[in-house]
Amino acid sequence: NFLAAVSSAFYDQEEEWSWLTDIIYFCFFTFLLTLSLLMTFLFPRPLNAIIVSVAGHKAKSFFWGMLGVLIIAPLFMLLALSFIGIPLIPLAFSLVLLAFIFGFLAMSALLGRFVLTNSFLHHRESLMKETLLGMILWWIIGWLPFYTGMMIKAVVITVGFGGVLIALLDRGRDRHKTAHQTSPYE
Repeated sequence: NFLAAVSSAFYDQEEEWSWLTDIIYFCFFTFLLTLSLLMTFLFPRPLNAIIVSVAGHKAKSFFWGMLGVLIIAPLFMLLALSFIGIPLIPLAFSLVLLAFIFGFLAMSALLGRFVLTNSFLHHRESLMKETLLGMILWWIIGWLPFYTGMMIKAVVITVGFGGVLIALLDRGRDRHKTAHQTSPYE
């Protein structure tokens, strides 16, 4: 009886809590997997740009990700202190969340590509397959004991977030270069 299991979870029975949290975790993973496949299908070019950024600059991605994570709280505090910034808080939160999701998707695709290219000799690159495999592997890694899986995922998400920041900075740098190259006044 599902209702009895849920109600007993609230009356200090740990076996039921474990079962309930596993179900919630699986539903969240299913939602995240569906969302990731949809985002991979709809936005392959930005995802590939982030993958290239992370693959080319792993340590730089980690440090940019750490810097970005450290700047998030002061940024939101500055937004909260200004009258113009208060309505921008939901937009900023959505953009930061989207950046974390894209970074995690890029890291999933990199993990999937690594496993597929090392497991199969004639692997054809498919962003959808690589992302799907990477998401499933990160989910399995998340079950490692003693918070090991959680710590690995935290580092992965940080590196992915840094990859997003590097991709955005490289994109801005590329636009700046092409604007100076095509200027008729030089």
